[in-house]
Amino acid sequence: IELFLEEVKLLLRELAGVYNIVLVVSDHGFGPSYLKVNLASLIKRLRLTRVNPSGIFKNLFFRRVFIPLTARARLLIKGRWANVGFNPPPTGGEFKEDKSAVYTLPHTSVFGGLYVNLKGRDKKGFVKPEVYKGLLSYIKNKVRRLLASQGVRVECYEPSSIYKGPYVKYLPDVVVYVEDGAGVVVKDWLGKWLIKHSPLTLRHTGSHRLEGVFMAKGEVFHKGKLRVKLSIYDVAPLVMYLAGIPLPPNLDGQVKRELLKGKARKPVKLMSLREQVRYKVRVNRVRRELTSHFKRMRF
Repeated sequence: IELFLEEVKLLLRELAGVYNIVLVVSDHGFGPSYLKVNLASLIKRLRLTRVNPSGIFKNLFFRRVFIPLTARARLLIKGRWANVGFNPPPTGGEFKEDKSAVYTLPHTSVFGGLYVNLKGRDKKGFVKPEVYKGLLSYIKNKVRRLLASQGVRVECYEPSSIYKGPYVKYLPDVVVYVEDGAGVVVKDWLGKWLIKHSPLTLRHTGSHRLEGVFMAKGEVFHKGKLRVKLSIYDVAPLVMYLAGIPLPPNLDGQVKRELLKGKARKPVKLMSLREQVRYKVRVNRVRRELTSHFKRMRF
């Protein structure tokens, strides 16, 4: 890690010779992974999911046999058929939708996502809204106890505590985050194991971290490590501010002027009324497209 940071510093110095301001930003950190958690085994132990064996084997066939074969075929076949392939349905049919109070969908291995089959929200939901909060508490406590019995630290977040915005309602009801990101989450429906002390694969020995990365170089910035609480939402306002572009008044982020030296701290420009109308039209169009995409991710 120290060697990597030294390389980043050298790159920043090189870029700083070309540009007045250089920003290095990531919405997540990174670190080694040394643990695997089997979410399929975990969800079975909650005893709130009715597993569908035929769906599990069908999904395994598509992922282990059909998809690799079609991937190789795409490499061999040229022309209009080069992009032909097949992706299994999001759920993979691994559980019975009308008999499972809790289910899971495909996610990145950084965290595990558990969904409550809520009545009035999910297509075949039957969990009543009045027991929803109690069920969430049970799930979080049970997951913590199961993994703590194996000596594993885990955090169970409700999405609103770590995310914000209009799409939070489409996220899992419980986000399982293992060993501060050092534990990756996989689904092995045929395996009975819960914990394995190994990385995801021999090629994937690291994983994301919840906290992001922000580095800046330029005469307008203070030197050294600053104790300023930043969000990924603050990056766009800062870039617009430095470029002299007027900001829309309803941005989630803020211009963190404490990062800047005194002479660089100028008043924040806001969009005119005409610019705000055009901006709102574009934002609403993007939001409609994203909402349609997120809805398709569920049943």
